Amino acid sequence: MTWAANYIGIPYKLHGRDRLGIDCWGLVRMVLKEQFDINVPSLDGKYEADDEEGVTDLIDETKALIKAEKVNTPLDGDIVVLRYLGYTTHVGIVVGDCILHASGVKMTALQKISSPHMMHRIQGYYRVS
Repeated sequence: MTWAANYIGIPYKLHGRDRLGIDCWGLVRMVLKEQFDINVPSLDGKYEADDEEGVTDLIDETKALIKAEKVNTPLDGDIVVLRYLGYTTHVGIVVGDCILHASGVKMTALQKISSPHMMHRIQGYYRVS
Protein backbone atom coordinates (compact mmCIF):
# COMPACT_ATOMS: atom_id res chain seq x y z
CA MET A 1 0.00 0.00 0.00
CA THR A 2 3.00 2.30 0.14
CA TRP A 3 2.57 3.51 -3.46
CA ALA A 4 -0.98 4.63 -2.70
CA ALA A 5 0.33 7.25 -0.27
CA ASN A 6 1.66 9.16 -3.31
CA TYR A 7 -1.90 9.81 -4.45
CA ILE A 8 -3.68 10.72 -1.20
CA GLY A 9 -4.61 14.38 -0.81
CA ILE A 10 -4.58 15.50 -4.45
CA PRO A 11 -7.28 18.20 -4.76
CA TYR A 12 -10.44 17.35 -6.69
CA LYS A 13 -10.93 19.11 -10.03
CA LEU A 14 -13.51 18.13 -12.64
CA HIS A 15 -11.64 16.88 -15.74
CA GLY A 16 -8.37 17.27 -13.83
CA ARG A 17 -5.53 15.08 -15.08
CA ASP A 18 -2.54 15.95 -12.87
CA ARG A 19 -1.47 16.43 -9.25
CA LEU A 20 -2.71 20.03 -9.21
CA GLY A 21 -6.28 18.72 -9.50
CA ILE A 22 -7.83 15.43 -10.54
CA ASP A 23 -11.20 13.73 -10.97
CA CYS A 24 -11.95 10.04 -10.46
CA TRP A 25 -11.09 8.93 -14.01
CA GLY A 26 -7.96 11.06 -14.03
CA LEU A 27 -6.82 9.36 -10.83
CA VAL A 28 -7.50 5.87 -12.21
CA ARG A 29 -5.65 6.75 -15.38
CA MET A 30 -2.67 8.22 -13.49
CA VAL A 31 -2.33 5.26 -11.12
CA LEU A 32 -2.62 2.66 -13.88
CA LYS A 33 0.09 4.41 -15.92
CA GLU A 34 2.50 5.23 -13.11
CA GLN A 35 2.17 2.05 -11.04
CA PHE A 36 1.19 -0.65 -13.54
CA ASP A 37 2.41 0.75 -16.90
CA ILE A 38 -1.11 0.49 -18.36
CA ASN A 39 -2.37 3.25 -20.66
CA VAL A 40 -6.09 4.02 -20.77
CA PRO A 41 -7.83 6.87 -22.64
CA SER A 42 -8.31 10.23 -20.95
CA LEU A 43 -12.03 10.66 -21.85
CA ASP A 44 -11.51 14.43 -21.81
CA GLY A 45 -14.58 16.32 -22.95
CA LYS A 46 -16.74 13.20 -23.19
CA TYR A 47 -18.84 13.72 -20.09
CA GLU A 48 -20.28 16.30 -17.75
CA ALA A 49 -20.48 15.66 -14.02
CA ASP A 50 -24.22 16.39 -13.85
CA ASP A 51 -25.11 13.99 -16.70
CA GLU A 52 -25.47 10.81 -14.63
CA GLU A 53 -26.94 8.72 -17.45
CA GLY A 54 -24.23 9.88 -19.84
CA VAL A 55 -21.48 9.03 -17.35
CA THR A 56 -23.04 5.59 -16.79
CA ASP A 57 -23.06 4.93 -20.55
CA LEU A 58 -19.48 6.19 -20.88
CA ILE A 59 -18.25 3.87 -18.12
CA ASP A 60 -19.93 0.92 -19.85
CA GLU A 61 -18.37 1.87 -23.20
CA THR A 62 -14.96 2.39 -21.61
CA LYS A 63 -14.94 -1.07 -19.99
CA ALA A 64 -15.18 -2.58 -23.47
CA LEU A 65 -12.71 -0.10 -25.01
CA ILE A 66 -9.95 -0.86 -22.50
CA LYS A 67 -10.79 -4.58 -22.47
CA ALA A 68 -11.55 -4.60 -18.76
CA GLU A 69 -12.68 -7.99 -17.52
CA LYS A 70 -15.01 -8.25 -14.55
CA VAL A 71 -13.45 -10.10 -11.61
CA ASN A 72 -14.93 -11.35 -8.36
CA THR A 73 -11.80 -11.11 -6.22
CA PRO A 74 -10.07 -7.76 -6.71
CA LEU A 75 -6.32 -7.26 -6.65
CA ASP A 76 -4.29 -4.07 -6.22
CA GLY A 77 -4.71 -1.94 -9.33
CA ASP A 78 -8.14 -3.26 -10.32
CA ILE A 79 -10.73 -0.63 -11.19
CA VAL A 80 -13.77 -0.48 -8.94
CA VAL A 81 -16.96 0.95 -10.44
CA LEU A 82 -19.39 2.56 -8.02
CA ARG A 83 -22.99 3.73 -8.09
CA TYR A 84 -24.13 7.05 -6.65
CA LEU A 85 -27.81 7.97 -6.43
CA GLY A 86 -28.68 4.92 -8.55
CA TYR A 87 -26.27 5.71 -11.37
CA THR A 88 -22.89 4.17 -12.16
CA THR A 89 -20.90 7.41 -12.06
CA HIS A 90 -17.72 6.87 -10.06
CA VAL A 91 -14.51 4.84 -10.32
CA GLY A 92 -11.56 4.14 -8.09
CA ILE A 93 -8.59 1.81 -7.71
CA VAL A 94 -8.34 -1.18 -5.38
CA VAL A 95 -5.49 -0.95 -2.87
CA GLY A 96 -5.54 -3.90 -0.49
CA ASP A 97 -8.85 -3.77 1.36
CA CYS A 98 -9.39 -0.12 0.38
CA ILE A 99 -10.50 2.01 -2.55
CA LEU A 100 -8.38 4.94 -3.67
CA HIS A 101 -10.68 7.49 -5.26
CA ALA A 102 -11.17 11.18 -5.96
CA SER A 103 -13.97 12.52 -3.82
CA GLY A 104 -16.17 14.86 -5.84
CA VAL A 105 -15.89 17.75 -3.43
CA LYS A 106 -12.60 17.37 -1.58
CA MET A 107 -9.55 15.38 -2.55
CA THR A 108 -8.26 11.91 -3.21
CA ALA A 109 -8.59 9.50 -0.31
CA LEU A 110 -8.50 5.86 0.72
CA GLN A 111 -11.66 4.28 2.08
CA LYS A 112 -12.23 0.73 3.30
CA ILE A 113 -14.13 -1.45 0.84
CA SER A 114 -16.13 -2.75 3.80
CA SER A 115 -17.22 0.74 4.94
CA PRO A 116 -20.99 1.29 4.67
CA HIS A 117 -20.30 4.32 2.46
CA MET A 118 -18.55 2.15 -0.14
CA MET A 119 -19.72 -1.42 0.22
CA HIS A 120 -23.30 -0.85 -0.93
CA ARG A 121 -22.27 1.25 -3.93
CA ILE A 122 -19.83 -1.18 -5.54
CA GLN A 123 -21.08 -2.23 -8.98
CA GLY A 124 -18.08 -4.42 -9.74
CA TYR A 125 -14.34 -4.84 -10.04
CA TYR A 126 -12.55 -4.80 -13.38
CA ARG A 127 -9.05 -5.84 -14.37
CA VAL A 128 -7.27 -4.20 -17.29
CA SER A 129 -4.52 -6.23 -18.89
